[in-house]
Amino acid sequence: TLYLFDQKKLTNGPMTIMNINSWALYNSQALIYTNNFEIYIFNFSNSRSDLITRRSEKINDIIWNSEGNYLIFSGDDTLNVFDFKNRNTTLLLKAEKINSPALDVKNDNLYFWAKINGQEGIYKMIMQ
Repeated sequence: TLYLFDQKKLTNGPMTIMNINSWALYNSQALIYTNNFEIYIFNFSNSRSDLITRRSEKINDIIWNSEGNYLIFSGDDTLNVFDFKNRNTTLLLKAEKINSPALDVKNDNLYFWAKINGQEGIYKMIMQ
């Protein structure tokens, strides 16, 4: 559960979002979150969640890139990108195991822990 407080309206109590697995700040008005199989945008002004996409595999981590207007998300063994311009999801990588993706926005590099062809370690992917 994620509790969000408005500094100007603390007496109103928190906005609450249940069943959050991972989240990222979308902009000053909203955040993006996943509840395992779905990705939503939560709007702070109206406390409403809008479905972005639904997946058949569990979503573990999400990373929002506002400069590129895309969302990277990982499953147990996949890395995917969701493009907000055309609303398409593209598979970036299928591996035996994928964990802890981190995006270096300045250099357009994605780092992640993975097991690929039996080789386990930290991998780097150049994003374009």
